[in-house]
Amino acid sequence: MSLNKPPQGQLDYLLILYNQLEAEGQTLPTLTRVMTLLAALPKDWQQLVTHQVLNQPAIANITWAVATAAIGNHWDGLQAHKKHLHPQTKVNKLSAV
Repeated sequence: MSLNKPPQGQLDYLLILYNQLEAEGQTLPTLTRVMTLLAALPKDWQQLVTHQVLNQPAIANITWAVATAAIGNHWDGLQAHKKHLHPQTKVNKLSAV
């Protein structure tokens, strides 16, 4: 996955690939799908997102929806942090008198 692009399009593409496999009779268990997704995360994201996803009360609760929500939340947090670091400011130009 790319650090520079919103993750939703990349997640949708991966889900399309899984659906194509399923259409061909090759079904991957949910946990395998999630672990593959976590392994594809940018290295800077892996520890935090993986912890959020795997910190479920039961293995059955580790789902694609939980993983994609954690990724989306992480992306949103990074974008909010960037905006906070680089706020848009308006500069008024002073004309020489």
